[in-house]
Amino acid sequence: MHHSTYARAALVAGVFVLLLAASALLQWSRTPLLHPEGAAYASAYLREEPRWVGGLVRKVFDAHANDLSHYFRAREASYALDMVDAFLLLASHRAGWVHTHSLLHWILASLLALCFFWLGLRSGTRWGPWLGLALAVWFLTLPPVVFQFWFRTAKIATGVVGAGCLLAWWLARSQREPASPRWGWAWLAPALLLLFLDEMGFWFAGVLGALFLLTWRLEGRSRFLRNATLAWAAAGAVKLFYMAWAGPALIFLTQHYHPARVKRAHLELFWREPLGMLDKGFESFFAVLREGTGGSTSLAILFLLFLGAGGLALARRLSRERGAGFAGYATGYFAVLLSCPIMMALIAADGAGTANDMVFWSGVMNLVYYSVPAWGIVAALAFISVIELGTRLPRGRWVLAGFLCVLAIFNLGRIPASQKTLRGHPMLREAYEMTPLIYDAITRGVPVDETKVPPSTDYFPYELFKPHYQAFIRRMAP
Repeated sequence: MHHSTYARAALVAGVFVLLLAASALLQWSRTPLLHPEGAAYASAYLREEPRWVGGLVRKVFDAHANDLSHYFRAREASYALDMVDAFLLLASHRAGWVHTHSLLHWILASLLALCFFWLGLRSGTRWGPWLGLALAVWFLTLPPVVFQFWFRTAKIATGVVGAGCLLAWWLARSQREPASPRWGWAWLAPALLLLFLDEMGFWFAGVLGALFLLTWRLEGRSRFLRNATLAWAAAGAVKLFYMAWAGPALIFLTQHYHPARVKRAHLELFWREPLGMLDKGFESFFAVLREGTGGSTSLAILFLLFLGAGGLALARRLSRERGAGFAGYATGYFAVLLSCPIMMALIAADGAGTANDMVFWSGVMNLVYYSVPAWGIVAALAFISVIELGTRLPRGRWVLAGFLCVLAIFNLGRIPASQKTLRGHPMLREAYEMTPLIYDAITRGVPVDETKVPPSTDYFPYELFKPHYQAFIRRMAP
């Protein structure tokens, strides 16, 4: 590396550090809500247990405490992450910073942004780090990244792990030398993590496993790809075995009760009204994209065209370098992209007939954690697209960087309106009004002043969640 190259890398790295500091300031300068269910889960994770290590295991496998619906969700990695986040919350309260931010959310989002920057730096080009930095800027201004609060850390973790797997697949396709076959089995670890993080992770694990299978069939007799495909299949088999037998058995062993049945989405809706469900999925996905592109329909369409052009550029390069079919690679790329609206349709089926129906259609889902897993996949596809197009279009590199920065500026401009939407939503209004009362009670070490409690709604009535609020205050109070 020449001295000028080191200086350029140091400059971009310095700008990236400033970006992370600005991201932290943007997130932590707000007062996030305390989700009523979050108060219940945090107090359960932080409850006293006689034996520390055994107590941690019991907390992770306490299906009734970790999901108020009492369904067995088979997502114990999610509970483990939430418990880590709860201890981070407790530590910051003990240090005098009373808040309900998800520190782990910011850490994981920053790690993915760092991954974009590092891969741009690793490209060995002058323009790669700047394109990676531009994508990181845009990603850190996405509404569900900005509007974080302590609740369901696994959503951001699912997006980060899914994006990491997709980027690793792309990197492997860019290597001239074939990887050692035994490294194919290393995919078992991220596959299992994705499967046990969330139901959305289960869906994306299936999509990524199918992508590896397609790539194996396209590229001939690659033992690495064969082993990687088998690793994804083995992880899926482990998950199914866990859902059917091992999970309930472990819960009974540690908790001495049998959990309720596995939560099932209303998948029969896809048989009864397939076009209607797909329409819901695509409508919701476009609404999510619109929120991540400054609320502009035109910019959302341009962003989709950008992703499509990037996919075609990737398929053309791989078909030329690997000697495989252009159509096959294009199919794999666009199948991953289309998996996002299908996942939105699955969320709609999951919430059909419940209060979550309102969340789905009100626009709130587009602003908070529900859409984060899809954004992780889309952000990874955007990074692949920006690098592939930057390689093919030398004169368009700064146009691509400028486009991403414009999206980020529009996202920042939308923050006040999005904040107003969240605060005015019937399902969240009471939580926003309760949060300052909880902060005050924690700071003063007293119960909530019930004369100031807002009128209860049908969603999170105070009387129902009062024991959880009290337990949360007792645990967090200095």
